[in-house]
Amino acid sequence: MGVTTTTQPTETKRGDREGRRRDILRAAADLLHTKGYSELSMRDIAGSAGVSAGTPYSYFAGKEEIFATLLTQRFEELAAKLDRLGGTGDRLEDLFMAVAPEFDGLHDDFAQHITAWLKTSDDSSEITVRLGEACETAMAALEKAVRLTAGRAGRELAPGKLTATLLWSMLMGLANARVSGVHRLYGHEPGDLVELSVATLLSGLVVNDDGK
Repeated sequence: MGVTTTTQPTETKRGDREGRRRDILRAAADLLHTKGYSELSMRDIAGSAGVSAGTPYSYFAGKEEIFATLLTQRFEELAAKLDRLGGTGDRLEDLFMAVAPEFDGLHDDFAQHITAWLKTSDDSSEITVRLGEACETAMAALEKAVRLTAGRAGRELAPGKLTATLLWSMLMGLANARVSGVHRLYGHEPGDLVELSVATLLSGLVVNDDGK
C-alpha cells in the first residue's frame, strides 16, 4: 500500500534547476519504492529522471542525501497536516484515522530502508541534521495535535519527554499492521485497532483528578 506515484514524463526546460531537482527526487522516490535503498544508484536515478549520469551530483552528494531529502520533505508535510488537524475535532479516533495515510506512506516508502541508510549516512552532515530536526518537528506537531484534540474532549494528557515518541511509535505500529495486512489474520479492521489504541492511550496518559 505505497503512496509513491509513478514518475510522469517531464518537460523541464533547460536551466530550470528547481524543476530538474524535483525531477531527480521524483525519479529517486519511484526507484526507492520499486528497487529499495540498497539497489538504488545515482546512475539509475539519472536515467529515470531523463538527465545525464553526472547531473544528479550537481544537486546531491549521493543517494544518501537524496534519501534524507525525501524523508525530510515527508516529515515536513506530515507536520503541516498535523498542525491543521490539531485545530479541529474532539475525537482522537478521527485524528488518528485522518493521519493514517501519511503514516502508512512513511512505513511503506521509508521504514524498511532506514537501517540501510543509517549504515551509510553521516550524522554530522547538514541534510542529516535537517532530517533530525524535521522528525522532531513532526513528532512535536503530533503531540500538540493529540493534546489539543483530547483537551477539547475534556481530557488532559500528562506531560512527559517520551510522550511524543510513544504517540509516534503507536501510529507507526498501526501503520505496520495496515500496510503488512497482518490485521486480517486476526480478524480485526484498522478502525478497531485505532479504537483500542486510543482507549489504551487515554487510560495511560490522561491526568486523573488527583493530577497523576
